[in-house]
Parts: sequence; structure tokens; C-alpha cells
Amino acid sequence: MNEFIRKDDKILLNVPYAEAYFPYDLYSDDEETASSLAVRYAEGFRIIGIFNIRFYESDQQPRDSVKLRTFSYPNMILTFPTDSTKLQLQLSPDMQPDKYLVLQYYMGDVIMSAEEVQSTSNCTKLLNMITKGKVPNTIPYDQFVGSIWEKNFDINKFDPRVPSISLQMIWSEMCRNPDNMNEPYRFIFGKGNASPYGYATGNMNNVAAATSVFSALSFERIKEKLASSINMTKSGVEQHRSPVEEVLSM
Repeated sequence: MNEFIRKDDKILLNVPYAEAYFPYDLYSDDEETASSLAVRYAEGFRIIGIFNIRFYESDQQPRDSVKLRTFSYPNMILTFPTDSTKLQLQLSPDMQPDKYLVLQYYMGDVIMSAEEVQSTSNCTKLLNMITKGKVPNTIPYDQFVGSIWEKNFDINKFDPRVPSISLQMIWSEMCRNPDNMNEPYRFIFGKGNASPYGYATGNMNNVAAATSVFSALSFERIKEKLASSINMTKSGVEQHRSPVEEVLSM
């Protein structure tokens, strides 16, 4: 049975009940801005279509009794669940507990429009999701750039004018080893025996703080970065020098 069906210009839920989980700190009750990734819109929500979801035979089933899936349409969508709530959840053993906006759908609810809405601002919003560290790690590490990021550009007819390798470098730097956030996940995955779902996504502040003292102090939140830089220096953590730092220290 297909979880979704198309009716006229809408994509509808085709199972008795479903829950979608969107990181709550990406949600805003205020009017939509250029950086908004989820806002209230009339009786529904305008959100970026990358989130975890579960499909149920009944709304009485235990939340963890069915497999966690990934809704991965990399563009802004208008969605109209029957109800919504805010919950602190750990969606899987591999994910940290987080606060989520839980969208509750019943059969026939509108998941999204079947028509693609094109706007270069949709590309900015996906980039914001990446730099905020909120991409769900149920998307395989080695497939995100090709199947999600580049598809976002295709949908919105946008040419970033950078080679794919540059996107891969950004993505590989944002993904960290969950056991050592100072280390990019590529160092683990490149050995060939790591799970494509085993990464943790860091935000720009955390990644800058974990890279080097120079990167930390040249970013934002200077008081916070001073503390992390002192700890990094005292503990002798290996630091990765940026090209800028190399030039300045010649």
C-alpha cells in the first residue's frame, strides 16, 4: 500500500495515521522570514520537506512500534495535518533527544501540493538547515549531496556555480563523529566500515569551535569561543589549520 496518493493538485496521506517530526528550534510562530524553516500558515504549516516520519495502522499504536522513515522532498512545502503538538523525543537510539514539532496526520490529510514551487530562497533555506545542524541522519551520509542538495537546485532551477566537490566539502565538514565532535565523520566513513547513518550533524558554531582556535575566535559568540579555545589548547586537541591561517602564519 502506498503511503501517499495524488488527488488533483494535492498529495494526500493514504494510511490511517502518521506522525512527522520536525526540530522545534527551527519552528517559529512569527511571520515567515528569509531564514524560516517552519512557520504556521493558515490552518497548516509551511516547512522544508526534510524530516522524519512514521506511518501507523492506528493512532493507538505505540510511537516506537513502527520504523522511523525519512520524508525527503528538499523544498518548502505547505502541509495541513489534523493536529500538532510539541514533544521531547529520542526518535532512535542513534539520535540525541530533542524537542520536536510533531505533526499528526490522518488518512486524507494534505501532505503537500503536487506542484513544485520554484524560488531561489528555497535553496537558502536548505543551506540554513545544513548549517544549523538539523539534517536527520536517517539520510545516508554519502547520498545527501547528490540526492538532496543537488535535487534542491534542480527543483528551483538554480545554478550554484560551484563544483559538486565544494558542496561535498561543506557537507563533510558539517558531519561529525558523534563520539568525538572535534573529528569530521569523513575520517571514520573513509575507512570503509562505518555506517552511512552513524554521523552527527553539527551547527556552524560547534564546527568552528571544534576545528581550531583560529576558526573559533574568528567566528561569532566570542565569549563562548574563548572558553572552547582554552579547553582545546589545554587538552592538546589536534587542530586543523585553514588556508587563511596558513597564509597568515607564513
